Amino acid sequence: IAALTRPREAPSVLLVIATGPVMVSGPGTVLDDMLNRFVGGRNAAAGAAVSAVTCDREKLLKLRPDVILLLRPGDPPLGPLDDDPRLAELRGLAIPAVQNRRIALIDDPLTLLPATSLPRIVAAMAVAIHHDLSDPIQSIVGRD
Repeated sequence: IAALTRPREAPSVLLVIATGPVMVSGPGTVLDDMLNRFVGGRNAAAGAAVSAVTCDREKLLKLRPDVILLLRPGDPPLGPLDDDPRLAELRGLAIPAVQNRRIALIDDPLTLLPATSLPRIVAAMAVAIHHDLSDPIQSIVGRD
């Protein structure tokens, strides 16, 4: 997967681990490492002083992610931006991820647990960021 994503421009990605308020995974975390080493993205919160960052609207505007990944184990599928309560704090924000509807849910039950499931989570993150690589990535990890 890293070989597929490495030659591409790495978009700025916000790794949302909680909503209401929005909390994101910052530097020095397993998620940050996965994003940078294998997925082909840059952590929008890489400059934070802590590994879990609480973001108000002003902070989200400053971070300006290209893509937002909601890392919510076991959650139901996302609804429309205007209706889904998990997306309430993102509505109306003038940031690329919201304006371009680049918000994806990673709902694998082991998303937030470093385990043997990491390759599966890496694949889900990579497909969410690089849609056009879905088929080659799925051929690497196998289809469900």
